[in-house]
Amino acid sequence: MKLNYVPYLILSIIAGLTVGVVVAVFASVAALVHTLFAFPIQVYRASTQRLRESDYIRENEDIWDRHIARMEKKKQQYKDQ
Repeated sequence: MKLNYVPYLILSIIAGLTVGVVVAVFASVAALVHTLFAFPIQVYRASTQRLRESDYIRENEDIWDRHIARMEKKKQQYKDQ
């Protein structure tokens, strides 16, 4: 390698590292901002979905409880007749 290329080599290494660090900082800040907004939203959606599922289960249990109570009431009416 000729000694004429050494300054260009050093300059290109410094420029590459500088650009690489800037791109890495930009990517990490972008990922941080995305995570700061996306993660709480995902947690909220998951918790509301579980809440809706539990409400749906409770409503269905109420329907079946009422159905069973009506059937028992009808049985009593038939026995009383």
